[in-house]
Amino acid sequence: MQHWGVWAWQSDRADIVNALFLPVLCLWAGLHAVRFDRAWLVRILLAYSLGSLIFVLIALAVSRSPWWNVGQLFPSNNLFVPWGHPRLINVRSIEQNAVPALALLPASLFELIQARHGRRRLLSVLSLLAAVLGGYALWSLQGRLGWLILVLASMPSLAAALQLRGVWNAGVKKIACTMFAALFILLIVLRPWRVSLGSVGWSQGFCDERLSLHAAILRHGYTSPWGGRLLVAPYHLCDGSSAILAPSGGTVTMAHNVVLDIFLDVGLLPVLLLLAGIFPLLMGLVRSFWLPLSRGQWTWLLSVGWAWFAFIFCEWAFQPLLYSDGILYYFSYFVIAALAVMSRRSVDEPARVPL
Repeated sequence: MQHWGVWAWQSDRADIVNALFLPVLCLWAGLHAVRFDRAWLVRILLAYSLGSLIFVLIALAVSRSPWWNVGQLFPSNNLFVPWGHPRLINVRSIEQNAVPALALLPASLFELIQARHGRRRLLSVLSLLAAVLGGYALWSLQGRLGWLILVLASMPSLAAALQLRGVWNAGVKKIACTMFAALFILLIVLRPWRVSLGSVGWSQGFCDERLSLHAAILRHGYTSPWGGRLLVAPYHLCDGSSAILAPSGGTVTMAHNVVLDIFLDVGLLPVLLLLAGIFPLLMGLVRSFWLPLSRGQWTWLLSVGWAWFAFIFCEWAFQPLLYSDGILYYFSYFVIAALAVMSRRSVDEPARVPL
């Protein structure tokens, strides 16, 4: 970044230090969180979800005109935020702060099914209320990615609920997986219809031009293997019109994908090193979620952890977290590492239920 002139030491030294050390320190902290139990980590995730939800709700309140106009929509405007600088921030950067609360919906419903004690039922009701408010915030900001995250976050809890009711077997499992895969392909890839809601952010339906953008970067990446934000890649928008990724004068300048944005910035080698560090954690993490689910040992704590995994996965895949939400970007390293070590430890241990 220094070589390409994208960063300068005097003006951007804080960014340089953050990029080099914060991911490593957050991963280190997450790996050492094994000394605590999963309930401790879930408390941190719930606190983050509640805090980010409050931030979004306050931003909506100070941006509405008048403030009690709860039906006002913000499909593409900037929003005023209650603190920080600058006070006016892009809607999409605000939107993702409502998603962690919304993703708690399957966990809260699953806990309501299982809860026998007043404290657990109260916690599930409060989580459900937070999820509803998160859904309201996402609707107000006309976001779409949050609903995809909700679908992914709901899958294990739905499967576990079917197990509880005694209707889950190998045949149903295969049918459910096949139906979900077919629906995903139908909505995301084939795009057979468009949802039109006037001038709001859903006017392009389920289509997402980021898939075309990511494919174009992968096709043309060989022309700029060392980064420097020099890559030029043509792609197509949802209406079929042509667009282009370019360092200046293009339709977009970022990939809206953490790994591809790093590739655009500094090239292939840092991407390979990053994936070498993260990929083993992700594989162990998915396995540690799958084993309790297949054994009928799914719990509220696992559901919250999975919701956050789905949230981070989608944010890395479809958002430029490097530039839109630095706190969440660095915090995601801690969450991935902590979930990996705690889930791996708990695979052969009895599930902890209380918070």
